[in-house]
Amino acid sequence: MRTVFLNGNIYTLDGKAPKAGALVTENGVITFVGSSQEAKKLKGRGDAVFDLQNHTVIPGLVDSHVHFVYWAETRTRLDLENARSTAEVREGVSTFERGLPKEAWLYGCNFNKNLWPSGEQPNKKILDAVCPVRPVVLASKDVHSLWLNSAALSAVGITSMTVDPSGGKIVRYPGSSEPTGYLLETACRLVNEYLEKNRKKPDMEKVVLSAQKEAWRQGVTGIHALPDPGFEQSFGLLERLTREGKLRLRIFMYIPEKRLDWGVELGLQSGFGNDFFKVGGVKIFVDGALGSQTALMFEPYEGSFSTGIEVSTLSHLENQLSKAAKANLACAVHAIGDKAVFHALEAFGKTFPIHNGRLRQRIEHVQLVRDEDVPKFKKYKVAASMQPSHAPSDRHIADRHWGSRCRNAYPWRSLLKAGALVAFGSDAPVEPLEPLAGMYSAVCRKKPEEEESWYPSQEVSIAETIRAYTIAPAVLSGDENKRGTLTPGKLADFVVLSEDPFKLSSERLSALEVLATVVGGETVYSRKGSGVGP
Repeated sequence: MRTVFLNGNIYTLDGKAPKAGALVTENGVITFVGSSQEAKKLKGRGDAVFDLQNHTVIPGLVDSHVHFVYWAETRTRLDLENARSTAEVREGVSTFERGLPKEAWLYGCNFNKNLWPSGEQPNKKILDAVCPVRPVVLASKDVHSLWLNSAALSAVGITSMTVDPSGGKIVRYPGSSEPTGYLLETACRLVNEYLEKNRKKPDMEKVVLSAQKEAWRQGVTGIHALPDPGFEQSFGLLERLTREGKLRLRIFMYIPEKRLDWGVELGLQSGFGNDFFKVGGVKIFVDGALGSQTALMFEPYEGSFSTGIEVSTLSHLENQLSKAAKANLACAVHAIGDKAVFHALEAFGKTFPIHNGRLRQRIEHVQLVRDEDVPKFKKYKVAASMQPSHAPSDRHIADRHWGSRCRNAYPWRSLLKAGALVAFGSDAPVEPLEPLAGMYSAVCRKKPEEEESWYPSQEVSIAETIRAYTIAPAVLSGDENKRGTLTPGKLADFVVLSEDPFKLSSERLSALEVLATVVGGETVYSRKGSGVGP
């Protein structure tokens, strides 16, 4: 079926023909881009015609870092984003658990100890006071730590005799081996692995399809899906729903490091799949996160002797990158602290000759980078996969723990200037899956209600930001010949916006809205009353 979209303010992002008034799609592909007058001549009997009413159109937005199934599921959990103390956490848990079945566990997310009064820390006794029998598992905002009550610790089997895993920590009471219920980094796997085997999950198909609608509402037509805690179920679920035609998001999916040998034995390679579901590569962790003060640093955190947690040694990282490259699997390396980013770049540099730039390698987050390491991204052809909304959310935590080093924090401008490929995403559920909000963060480096931007020298333009949500993700997934711009032969994925972002002041970007989202020529979302789409 052919569909004609007329009277639009279309930004193609193609340098040869950057603007157009109309486009035509057929069988999911763009067949014509040009003027409305010319498009009308192509209209045949039975063709669908939509009037864009001079609204702005840009290519479909891609979230380059989202834990999609986990994000979908957290939308059904207790959200502790606004809890400003352990007392407020306890109150939220108490209220939420009243609506749960008697035998159900209580799951929560987004607690942030950095927002609590000084000295307050996660402690099982706080949760035991309101849930002495029901197991409670709460995930931190950065998803690098878990907080359990006594019932959950007992069920999972974590006791005073449990040894800290490599790259993780079971926090214990001073002078004792008794766990406090607070787990850091790889210690969380003790819980996640138990839950994968024993937890009764909700109807995940329903949960995921509901999340898809929200993604469309935000203008998202594709995602780079980084591994979820329950990867084994997530991978199969997303593949099946795509195969059945129920899931119409372009998915570029990564497998966790623990599945690297499985992937090699199975013969998985980056790019294997189709236009809706493709294998991305392997996700590997080097360090933790800023919020938990486990990101790996060259120098200690301010007022501390800690330099974070080294989840993977440099030699281990090199071995894994080498093994993956020989199997034609790209790697996405989680590195937040400056030493972690340095280690990731060193490992990519040493293993570069194996693939000679053929693989689309990437570092996730890249939140603190030394000046001397910035040029290495272009040198080793490593993309920086970054999340703009982290900067305004983390600015006060970063100032507190990194001090003057923050001049090199979230260095979008420096990386772009050095010629690096920069792709933007959300890290949902850590931050909301809202690319338009991410655009505001990238351009303004602050929240809309704040007056002063944070290190404005690292701000980027709206054009650069939109490229980081469209063209860059397409290049990173090897799809630059199919997506990223609106030109004939490309997949018909685009977004209709309420205003022209290229003509708005930076502050007005916060008012930008999605009117419609089109995937493969089909309008999958249309805001009621917008007049766009069916």
